[in-house]
Amino acid sequence: MSEYDDTADRGIAARQDGPDTPSRAAALEGEIAMLRRTLARAGLLAERAGRVHEGELANERAGRAADAADARSAAVEAEARHGREIAAGQAHLAAVEADRDALRRANAALAESRAALRGHEARWRGLFESMREGVALCEMLPREDGGPPDFRYLEVNGAFERLTGLSAAAVVGRTVRETILGVEPVWVETFARVAETGEAATLVEQVAALGRWFEVTTYRTEPGRFAVLFTDVTERRRAEGRRSALVELGDRLRDLGDPAGIMEAAAEVVGRALGADRAGYGVVDADEATIHVGRHWSREASPSLAGDHRLDGYWTGFADALRRGEVVIIGDAAHDPRTAAHIGSYVALGVRACVHIPVVEAGRVVAVLFVHDASPRAWTPAEVGFVRGVAERVWAAAERARAEAALRDSERRLRATQDRAGVGIHEVDAEGHYARINETFTRMTGYRMEDFAGRAIWDFIEGEGDRREARETFARLVQGEIDSFTVERPYTNKQGRRWWAEVTTTAVHDEGGRFLYAVRVVHDITERKRAEQRRTLLLAELNHRVKNTLAVVQSLALQTARGAADLPSFSVAFQARLIALAGAHDLLSREHWERAALDAVVRAALDPLALDRDRVDLSGCASSIMLSPTAALDLTMALHELATNALKYGALSVPAGRVSIICPAASRDGAPVVEWIERGGPPVAGSPARRGFGLRLLGHGLTSKADIRFEPQGLRCTFRLPSPPSTGPDCRADGT
Repeated sequence: MSEYDDTADRGIAARQDGPDTPSRAAALEGEIAMLRRTLARAGLLAERAGRVHEGELANERAGRAADAADARSAAVEAEARHGREIAAGQAHLAAVEADRDALRRANAALAESRAALRGHEARWRGLFESMREGVALCEMLPREDGGPPDFRYLEVNGAFERLTGLSAAAVVGRTVRETILGVEPVWVETFARVAETGEAATLVEQVAALGRWFEVTTYRTEPGRFAVLFTDVTERRRAEGRRSALVELGDRLRDLGDPAGIMEAAAEVVGRALGADRAGYGVVDADEATIHVGRHWSREASPSLAGDHRLDGYWTGFADALRRGEVVIIGDAAHDPRTAAHIGSYVALGVRACVHIPVVEAGRVVAVLFVHDASPRAWTPAEVGFVRGVAERVWAAAERARAEAALRDSERRLRATQDRAGVGIHEVDAEGHYARINETFTRMTGYRMEDFAGRAIWDFIEGEGDRREARETFARLVQGEIDSFTVERPYTNKQGRRWWAEVTTTAVHDEGGRFLYAVRVVHDITERKRAEQRRTLLLAELNHRVKNTLAVVQSLALQTARGAADLPSFSVAFQARLIALAGAHDLLSREHWERAALDAVVRAALDPLALDRDRVDLSGCASSIMLSPTAALDLTMALHELATNALKYGALSVPAGRVSIICPAASRDGAPVVEWIERGGPPVAGSPARRGFGLRLLGHGLTSKADIRFEPQGLRCTFRLPSPPSTGPDCRADGT
């Protein structure tokens, strides 16, 4: 097979196998170059054959001249040689003819290849121009003085013009830095690296000067040159940006609870996602006449719109469109008939294009989400849909935040009210476990909040029977058999003090009647119980005291009358004794007839006698000793008799006499002890022969034991009173 045939076969194979792309064009150019080399070689062969033939003819003439002298002798040899030469010439001529025939075939193949190349070029050009992807053939330019790289456009297709907005006439033959001012360095640096290394690259970047995003694949076609295939992915990038904005918005809304903060964050996300100059919410008043713009987002160069604005101050029909729930879109305020007449005002506010999304609730416009752009803009349906979705979602989030804030405020107020209430309040679940507890209840019980965790209301009830009854009654409440119940029970607080409570338990149900929880209101009725107990005791005591008092008065009257010389002396003595008795009664009444302090009893007994306080020493009486009512009455009457006797006959009957009343803390058996000691009075010779009412009272008329000693220095009387009453644990809820 000849070189031409091999080349032709390779060309045909290339035409059959190669894709209809610029690479196939390069293959065809190589095929043409091969055909040209074949034709040149055929010409050389023809020239060489001619020279050989001329040399052979010259040799023949020389041989004939040389053989002239000896023609005959060399005829046979010359003839043979001539035959060989003729045969050689004929062979050379045949070779020349073969080369000429090969040349003719090569020329025919060349013409055919050129025709095929033109066809391929036409098909490639058609494909080149019909491609949806933009295509550019470029060459890198050498850097001058270490400056930045640059490249020149050699050829571009129609899609290049459509996608970039740049005509072929404006770019072919010019550099990219001349064509696109401020082109991002990443483009030029990437193309320079591909042209240098031969490694293809793909990237997605923005050409800010064109306001578009492109996805580009570039590869080297030959050293220093490269091809660029690209598509416009601006809408895809914008859609991705909007999706990312929604994700960001969701993340930010989770951390915000302030309605104004929520709307401001949403405005910022929307404005940045759409590349706008201003965005925000306006809240419409109840009359739909005024819109209030609060915190909103804007770029630094954009003036603020914060404040109140009249809806009818925008343009005719604006408010009506919003009330109908329509989205109001302005692409260019200068050419829109609704705004053109007032374009100066809109430009001053930085508004050439805008979108207004109304938020309608119950047939009324409650808010408007606005987006402004300082330049004319064709708002796409996707952008408008994005703003509409954000408007509804964010307003719902803001309303939810308002409701939650109101609920928190209500709960805070309720908690403050409960904590400052004079009653204990707590909630319990269906199992009777404590849920929410106010501070008053913790003060009542002495327990902390954490002490109630996991515990039920009957855990604090004393007595198994009462606990069982509490469980059964609460179960009836949960099952709906009763709506509420009230009980009064004694409790013991954490400090061990007993107190009484009135507890009212009320069930709370949902709209379907299902039990949710129970509210228990606890009143501290300890004082009321004490009052009731005192009242009961007082009634019983009153009956007993009246009888006893009448008996005492009767006895006083009889004993006084027995020792009195006449009626006037009887009246004075009897009245004094009644006054002493009344003083003791007054003291006990103030203490609810429960107990009385020893020093108060001593003073109550002596005060009616108007004794000279300098002559009566009471410093030895302890105020901490408490006496029972009976002991208080005994001591009062005894001290009255002793003081009366001292005034008449004893230490207080003379100026130098003194009386001391000593009250040691207690005797060995715990009973209070009171000592009456007289000194400085008349000498005492011993026990008197005649015993009057006082001595009889001290000796046998008291429940207390009295030890009377008539010492020479003066009378000494020691009382051993009944043991003081046991106060038991205090039942006040606060433990005081």
